[in-house]
Amino acid sequence: MEKRHTFSIVDLMRLCIKHIFVILSGAVIGGLLFYLISAFLIKPQYESKAELYIFNPDNIITNSGVDAYDLAAAQKMADTYIAILTGSTVMDQIRQRARDHYTMSALDEMMRLDTSYGKKELTNRSLLACFTVEKVNATEVLRITAKTNSPVFSVELCQWMVELAIDQIPKIIGKGSVRDVGGSSYPLEPSEPNLAENTIVGLGVGGSLSIFILWVVWYFDRKITTKEKLIQKTGTVILGEIPKI
Repeated sequence: MEKRHTFSIVDLMRLCIKHIFVILSGAVIGGLLFYLISAFLIKPQYESKAELYIFNPDNIITNSGVDAYDLAAAQKMADTYIAILTGSTVMDQIRQRARDHYTMSALDEMMRLDTSYGKKELTNRSLLACFTVEKVNATEVLRITAKTNSPVFSVELCQWMVELAIDQIPKIIGKGSVRDVGGSSYPLEPSEPNLAENTIVGLGVGGSLSIFILWVVWYFDRKITTKEKLIQKTGTVILGEIPKI
């Protein structure tokens, strides 16, 4: 039975050094391909951010600041506020505002619509995919992020949620309240795709794929080109070699 090739790290290094130009070419092709895909095929996405400060109107402000108990309570209520902002009540109103301001074809250009019902529709689920609402570390501040294919629409979504948060949370919670901190940011450049990062990934993928292909070719190569391969295939001992003249 024919013996399989044995392979070691040293063999891999020799293979890479021998075919270094093939590997570099593969890396360049991979980087160029990833760059072209990112630059021309992937729609750029823009992020708008806003922050809300959670506070209690009944806080007692002393010389030492807000009572620590009220701050802890505000931090714990943040999860409840997030649930309200991402719930159906707020999403329904944002969806209605979007429909009032834009046609369905315009919305299709700016975000990914829901296709679960056989045609493209603006649903709460598709809107929710545009938002991220999270606590800022262990503070009583909530950060709202809206991401779409349009910088203007991202700002509008972010601002609509801020307005609804200020209006709806006191009505639902009763005691707690929120305050806008600085308004919604306008994205001057896309957050995705990252051309530099994707190009570097493409370089790595192209180089790695080239090495893998070289290894596969080497592994299944049945030609005897070296003394080592002759020993592996035949299991014989070489008593002598004819030198090149």
